[in-house]
Amino acid sequence: MSDKPNPKNVAGGLKATIHNPHTSDAAKESAEERLSGMQNDIGAQESIEAGGKNTGNVVDPKTSEGAKEHAREVLHDFKEGKLNDPEYIPED
Repeated sequence: MSDKPNPKNVAGGLKATIHNPHTSDAAKESAEERLSGMQNDIGAQESIEAGGKNTGNVVDPKTSEGAKEHAREVLHDFKEGKLNDPEYIPED
């Protein structure tokens, strides 16, 4: 286990402090200042945890052309707003 606190957990605690109706205005202001200062740290940590771009999620040579075409159709339908229609049934 690391001795450093997880930035996401710290940010969550600060957000809770900001939205807690029983917290003083001074504590809320302090939490807002700390949270705004942490935003860059959190973004950098997420990038590190993600390990950069995972090309396996983008291009998989084992995926059939039929599956790729089906994915394109579903994405097209999504962009057209058809997936929000409760009557919509995708074609097989």
